[in-house]
Amino acid sequence: MLFILYFFFIIFAFEIRFMCKNFTLLHCMNHLKRIFMTLIVLFVTICVFSVNLNPSSIDAMFFHLTMNEGLPSNTIRALSQDDKGFVWIGTSRGLCRYDGHKLNVIPSTRTLCVTALCQWGDSICIGTENGLFFYSQRAHTVSKVQYKSRDLDITSLDIYNIDKDRDGNLWVSTMGSGILRVDRQCNVKRIPTPDGGTQYGYVYVDGDGDVWACSNWTKEKLLRYDKKTDRFNACHLVYTDGTAGEVPLGIVLVQDAKGKMWIATWDGSVVRFDKKTLKARLMLRPEESHMKHVHSALEILPGYFLIGSDTGLAMYDVAKNKVRYH
Repeated sequence: MLFILYFFFIIFAFEIRFMCKNFTLLHCMNHLKRIFMTLIVLFVTICVFSVNLNPSSIDAMFFHLTMNEGLPSNTIRALSQDDKGFVWIGTSRGLCRYDGHKLNVIPSTRTLCVTALCQWGDSICIGTENGLFFYSQRAHTVSKVQYKSRDLDITSLDIYNIDKDRDGNLWVSTMGSGILRVDRQCNVKRIPTPDGGTQYGYVYVDGDGDVWACSNWTKEKLLRYDKKTDRFNACHLVYTDGTAGEVPLGIVLVQDAKGKMWIATWDGSVVRFDKKTLKARLMLRPEESHMKHVHSALEILPGYFLIGSDTGLAMYDVAKNKVRYH
């Protein structure tokens, strides 16, 4: 902003020099008055935009969507936004689409307890406690995915989370069937894990295309996929700030704008780590976050996270290391 003000000051000085050489004093005064007023307006406008674009001055506003507004259930298990801007809401009694003004319940999903959502081409992938379904936005139909697998019994999957990689594959974390990869032909493969674990609460594809998984139930809590060996390997964090080095009971994984990885845990702890060195820092302890059973996390601005838990929706300011509930 100082550079812009300096630029306008130089223009103003040249204007004064030019006017004094070529016009009468009265004409100069009237013209310079108009220029001066214009500069004041520009200065005020720049100041206003500078304040509004400062993340520390942004105060998030929230409003509630409940059964009173048309949701089939107040129990929300999944949220996703598609490339057209529509927000998809997975409830314990079906799927809804929200356009910012009204809710549209997909009638043929009312018997589904939706646990995960992900856009896949023109379809919305619906993870449930009883398998994977596709909702076609063109045909407005819901169909259960008919899997193709030779060595895996997946007639009924308890799905916890879904994400999509750069090749268009779906990565599915389940309770009881491990971590699955589904290609566009619906071929399914269970990806080996270090200890043969089958219960994983979250799978996440980061901005670099790396696939991660975390669990609250298996021996190895944090995993990263190795494309060369086509299997998941355990990741052991190294704490560098003197905090305890216990393995986090991971429930949610997310990458921030700077490329750092974050784990939110079942007990309310929040851990940040470097994906290359695995050096970690315990950012929030349970007694600091006051969160119980974290289910989701999203960085809405650099350094600002929305974290959902059984305690409620919280805004986490990383720089101040403070949590505020909404």
